[in-house]
Amino acid sequence: MSELEQVHVHIGPLKTGTTYVQQMLVGNQRVLDEQGATFYGVDFKEHATAVKHLMGRRRRRDGVASSDTDQWTALVDEARASGARTAMVSMEYLCTADSSAVQRLVSSVAPARVRIVFTARDYSRLIPAAWQTALRNQHAPTWQEFIDSIRDPEGEDGVWGRRFWRQQDPRQVLAPYLEHLQPDQITVVTMPPSADPPDLLWRRFCAATGLTAEPFDLGAVRRSNPSLGGVEAEVLRRINLEVAGRVPGAVYTDLVKVFVAREVLELRPQSFRLGLAEDEYDWLDERARDQQAYIAAAGFDVVGDLAELVPLRRPAERRPDSATEPEVAAVLTEVLGATLREVARRQSLQRWDGARSVQEPLPEPAALGLSGRPPRPGERLRGRVQFRTERG
Repeated sequence: MSELEQVHVHIGPLKTGTTYVQQMLVGNQRVLDEQGATFYGVDFKEHATAVKHLMGRRRRRDGVASSDTDQWTALVDEARASGARTAMVSMEYLCTADSSAVQRLVSSVAPARVRIVFTARDYSRLIPAAWQTALRNQHAPTWQEFIDSIRDPEGEDGVWGRRFWRQQDPRQVLAPYLEHLQPDQITVVTMPPSADPPDLLWRRFCAATGLTAEPFDLGAVRRSNPSLGGVEAEVLRRINLEVAGRVPGAVYTDLVKVFVAREVLELRPQSFRLGLAEDEYDWLDERARDQQAYIAAAGFDVVGDLAELVPLRRPAERRPDSATEPEVAAVLTEVLGATLREVARRQSLQRWDGARSVQEPLPEPAALGLSGRPPRPGERLRGRVQFRTERG
């Protein structure tokens, strides 16, 4: 049996093709095996949970951080027992790992050598994607609040910006890794423009990790991450103002994040493309060139082209926050109709015979352990289910 020699750790960041890479790894485990590699975990949920254990972010039902790292250890043992020479990890949570988590990562796989893969993307494409991600996760900042915060992260209202740059700025993301690894153990993969062949990112990832790209089945990618249009994003933002913080997180995920966002808003013809206005490019160009210069001087391996990190000027025809009230009302009507039909489906097209809301109203947010408002950046509002209404 061969010894585990190296571990390639893809740390994201978020919205840099991570879902695509992860689906390719999960869906091609036979090909990985043929190339002497393994992807940690039986499935992606197990993989994600193990990384949370590694980072000390696994929480018990009572909200207390768990110190249990057995799942990460079990996955390392599994990789060693597989006979693979190379193991793969891909989890965007790791873009915010601190020095202690990196130290645990390195020591847990020793004597195997750790290599980090950082995927970098044009900031002008990242910012609208990050705003949409916030909206899909109970938050409700306006576009102007979000972009102002990113432009001035140290300002009074810079919390969104500080969070964004902590996840995307290679200086901040890679600093904890450089405390334990050498620059030549880090590879930066630039995310190609969307007009390039769809498999180019995968080919670059393979080049960074020593895999041979050709045998992999591109059909392993089940779905892309479609973007919301401007009106659709504003509708989701307003729904969050009414719902987020008023129902438990699992209920929000089911009804809003999955059903309303993915199954209704994302699937309708999009209103208009989300993108930066012309006057937002100048300051962002400066930030992007600083990122480009840092990577070029740091001694990292680079796969791709650092010129791709300088934003292509594609000013949006409309500002992301320009949705009109008639436009919002029309899409909200669609959402309401779709939601009522979904409720009917879930009731098996039967009349509801349980308690009415006037008889048994939804508990106040405080009774569910909730705040009654959308969460602040970095805050997670889980809540608890206090009662279950059954049909008569």
